[in-house]
Amino acid sequence: MDGTRCGSPRHLVIATPLSPTLLGNR
Repeated sequence: MDGTRCGSPRHLVIATPLSPTLLGNR
């Protein structure tokens, strides 16, 4: 799930604390 890639800043904030790996998957 690449919410950050979709262009959702709010998703990034939710994904940061939940799964830091998500940012790396960016």
